[in-house]
Amino acid sequence: MNWPCAGMPPARPPLSLRTGLGNGLGSRLGLLLAGMVVLLVTAGCAFGRRSAVDPRLYSYQVDPDIVAVTRIVMVPLYHASGVGRAARSLDEATATAWRELGQFEILVVDQATRSKLLPDDVVARRNIPAEGLRRLREQYRADAVLVGRIEHFTSFDPISAGVVLHLIDCRHGRSLWTATCHFDGGRGEIQRDIRAWHRATLGDGLDDIGGWQNVLYSPRLFARYLSDRLAESVLRAFPASGSSAPRPPNQTRSY
Repeated sequence: MNWPCAGMPPARPPLSLRTGLGNGLGSRLGLLLAGMVVLLVTAGCAFGRRSAVDPRLYSYQVDPDIVAVTRIVMVPLYHASGVGRAARSLDEATATAWRELGQFEILVVDQATRSKLLPDDVVARRNIPAEGLRRLREQYRADAVLVGRIEHFTSFDPISAGVVLHLIDCRHGRSLWTATCHFDGGRGEIQRDIRAWHRATLGDGLDDIGGWQNVLYSPRLFARYLSDRLAESVLRAFPASGSSAPRPPNQTRSY
């Protein structure tokens, strides 16, 4: 996907492989194939990873050229109207999750710097200034910039959040990775995934009072869970990064 960007040379759009069953499957063979696809996606067989998250809640697209990125500048996330201060925990959590991928150097700039480089909400406008990208390249030697918008963030029981993130190539204004999610802590499938994430990330020690359920009441922990889930999709472009199974470098996939 190319973002509107004045002064940028044209660049090819990223390839994508969209999952879905399509329309008009009326034959028995079509229904049988559709059932097989549903079973494969549900079981997480396609890429060797099982996830209980509803397919409508988490989707991403990644361009294979992301493997050439070394240095990323992350600007503070934009906030939709009504999003409170508790949502700021997503900034730190996102930066931490991307650093822990072990693939990039992450430079975080402050609000004042964002206002100088990208004064408008570029995610809501779907337009990023070429001058801002040029300054990111020259001042920070950045290959890409990570921008995002918090659409909503409810910090009380049940915690829920909606986020849109984009990694934009500083040379051409092309989207190298994009992810959107709506995670509602009140939903059973999200709670099951949180429990799996908590066990793999933090462990289930006997001295951990509340255990994985702490994530449902802590904006900081919930932000970390959400950020980890989104960031890990980047590794689909790095098949040699220690993943449990080979993954195609370019795809659109939902969890």
